[in-house]
Amino acid sequence: MRKSCVRTTTEVPPMSEAHPIAERPWLEGSHLEDLKLAATKMRGEERRSFQAEMARKYCGGNPRQAEVVFGWN
Repeated sequence: MRKSCVRTTTEVPPMSEAHPIAERPWLEGSHLEDLKLAATKMRGEERRSFQAEMARKYCGGNPRQAEVVFGWN
């Protein structure tokens, strides 16, 4: 099971830049499942906004990384 990351800085690097694992504290698996479940309960703009905020917060703003971590498309 993949776990999500939290960036330790407020700077968001370009999507082409790698996000070193050393900078990523991990979420617990149960929290990751809760975020996935929450997104499934939303529709349309609300869901997209939630997913974008989680990508920003836990994946350094990288939507491709959020797709992998959370299984969102």
